[in-house]
Amino acid sequence: MVEHSLSMPHLMMGESIEELSSLGMEKWFLDNIPYELESYIDLEEVANFDAPTEFFGFTATYDPKYKRIILSKRERVPGATLITQLNSGLINDVQAITGGFSFYSSRLQETVEVQFEDLDEGGWTISYYPELKVWGSRHSYLPVIFANNQQNYYGLVNGTDGNVWEHSNLDAPGNYYGAQYNFEFEYIDNTQAGVSKIFTNIRYWADVVNINNAYPSEVDRHTSPGFTTFYTYNTHQISGVRNIYYLNNARLVDRFWYINDFRDLSLQANNTAAVLANNQLNVQDDFNTGTTTSLANVSMFTEEGAINADYIDNNKVWYNQKKFVDHFMGVRLISDNLTGNLIYLYAAGTKF
Repeated sequence: MVEHSLSMPHLMMGESIEELSSLGMEKWFLDNIPYELESYIDLEEVANFDAPTEFFGFTATYDPKYKRIILSKRERVPGATLITQLNSGLINDVQAITGGFSFYSSRLQETVEVQFEDLDEGGWTISYYPELKVWGSRHSYLPVIFANNQQNYYGLVNGTDGNVWEHSNLDAPGNYYGAQYNFEFEYIDNTQAGVSKIFTNIRYWADVVNINNAYPSEVDRHTSPGFTTFYTYNTHQISGVRNIYYLNNARLVDRFWYINDFRDLSLQANNTAAVLANNQLNVQDDFNTGTTTSLANVSMFTEEGAINADYIDNNKVWYNQKKFVDHFMGVRLISDNLTGNLIYLYAAGTKF
């Protein structure tokens, strides 16, 4: 049995965190810097998006406490109905109107007016550590604009009420702009990438602490797994979100937490694709009518980090819940941040 760890930068994390490689981030930026509306219309005909506005724009700041650059993109994205209209190929005469844009739909034989405030919120916030030269984290908050001084950085919550949020409260990790968010850490273990492996455990090394209000220079250390839930996945298999319970599916050995309660819950279906149901005699002198596989036309995730419920079979009988076998395995560790503890994560990996 091989035990492997992925070393991480020593970062204090009370936010959604992923370690992001520079190579992967180059592709990510190429995909995510353009506004989604630019896929359908020429935004330069609608408004000037060079500077941050209430609905669109890029803004950045520097966090002097943790020596990182925070970069944020704010945008409004079209919903399903509007996307159908814009994809019809029968739109023209795109014009700017107050608070949005309009276009003429040849299919509908009418002019459609779109207000930016009626579109869905989109965008992202990400951080970069210049000294480490790594993209360290995705974040849940999305300000209109950033600012900073020598101690903290600030986010303008929205452009109408002018509320400013100071990112400095370590007593309430994961609470931003009045909303509570998870702290999530995801990693991929593809050690010995050319070898198919049976994965048996996930493991991580972390300190869980809380600020000591009686002695502000001290912290209270807790014996706790820190994370509250997790899930694992590979090319076709996924465990679904699992709770973490001490001495039920989690144990502490030499400061490492080990978790072994994950089996495949992916929904199976009879695949009758022509390449499988080919009307040729098989090794049993029978004709193939298909085979049981994972769903071919359903995505495992609806968006980054969000499991597609249609891909999961929560009623899968135990003897069909297979172990995870692949050349790699992905793990997402999740803390709901309800305890107010901070997690110092030093290493994470798997056993296989």
